[in-house]
Amino acid sequence: MFTNKVTVKIRKDKKYLQYIQIVRRYDNSLTMAQIKDAMEKGEVVFCFDPNNNPIINNGADNSILSLSDYFLNTLRLLKKAGADMTVLERNRECVEFSKVSSSKENIERLIAELFEAKDGTEAFNAIDKLKKTAKKRESVRAEITDALMKFSKETQFSHLKSLVIPTINDIVYEGERKYEEFYKTKIEQGDYSEAYYAIEGYTKVMQKASYDYLVDVLLSRKLNMECEALIVCELSHLSNQPFDSGSPYDKPEWSESDLKLPEIVKWKNDGYPDGIGYVEPSVHRCLKKPITPSEKVYAALNERLKKRREESDKAHPTFWLINADESDIALIKKQLNPPLDYLDFLTKASPLNVEINLKDYGMIHLLGAQELIEGQVGYSHILEDNRKDEEWPENYIVIATCNADPFCIDASQVNSPVYYAVHGMDEWDFEEAFPSFMHFLKALK
Repeated sequence: MFTNKVTVKIRKDKKYLQYIQIVRRYDNSLTMAQIKDAMEKGEVVFCFDPNNNPIINNGADNSILSLSDYFLNTLRLLKKAGADMTVLERNRECVEFSKVSSSKENIERLIAELFEAKDGTEAFNAIDKLKKTAKKRESVRAEITDALMKFSKETQFSHLKSLVIPTINDIVYEGERKYEEFYKTKIEQGDYSEAYYAIEGYTKVMQKASYDYLVDVLLSRKLNMECEALIVCELSHLSNQPFDSGSPYDKPEWSESDLKLPEIVKWKNDGYPDGIGYVEPSVHRCLKKPITPSEKVYAALNERLKKRREESDKAHPTFWLINADESDIALIKKQLNPPLDYLDFLTKASPLNVEINLKDYGMIHLLGAQELIEGQVGYSHILEDNRKDEEWPENYIVIATCNADPFCIDASQVNSPVYYAVHGMDEWDFEEAFPSFMHFLKALK
């Protein structure tokens, strides 16, 4: 069937392990790590060359089936398994094995829809279609990228000049330096919103080669604070230098001192060395080696938070359970006198920026020791002058909120249930949501 070299790319999805098994049956010289890495980067996973492929790589007896049949059977197995593949013989896509057709005519039609759009909505819909196609079909990704870049330069829909850039950022690959000039032009000649997204794209395609240019842009002070803050964050993440540590999470709230310009100049003069990374919050030993039943519940919750914690911004730790500060615990004991089970939780596993799903309620915010006192304002205490609200149930402590609706425990009970009420009513009407605090923690997903 094939007369020229054929390359196969496979888009990674939830069934990628099944695809790896199929590929390795064809060529077991490829490791699982190699195949997975190629999928993630959009690179060629495996190939077949009828003119330079004297034996089957896995050593199978090639007298039983022709080499071409082995390869074709592998493609069929992958397609049957649901793999989203791009199979190219030279530059021709073998649509027989593609999950979705991506003919040249179809791409030209989508690009025409974009440039001929009569309003922003039509243009936005065309951008979305092109993005989905580029993510699925490697063979047309570059063509679509070029079209979107051209649109960003020429469109009369001014708000889309910047909004199309995140789409471009999403479909270009790390290290694709051929797009350097597009991003530099947007940083230097676009408005601040264009520059902001272009900084993200420039960093992605240039990686550590972006240092000189981004530092020069930062030191020129020609952009607004949000763009300059982003440059510092991008440099920090690339170099593992925690320049952005301790700065506000919201970039428009940064001040000049947050930019750490003297530190960045020194880093430049030192030759841009890699840093040691961010200092992680201190955690209690029970999260790794729990002993008591309660500690096992804390450790299980910590494990559920692990993936989200690893994906979060290291400069602004989120989804952590940490050792509470002794001064916070002392103040909590003095002002709130919480039950011992809840106090044990706060001491050993105090939530730090934890937003998590609670069964039957949705996303909630868990209050940590560092914010618990302040978290009572607006509930047990009046927001305006922080005086006690006489309507609030005595001894109730807010431990979490869901869209401002409070979850509370009763400090007067040894093993208090967790109560819930809807805010904004004429009076507080609490109901028992969970029979105990431990039941509450176990329901967090």
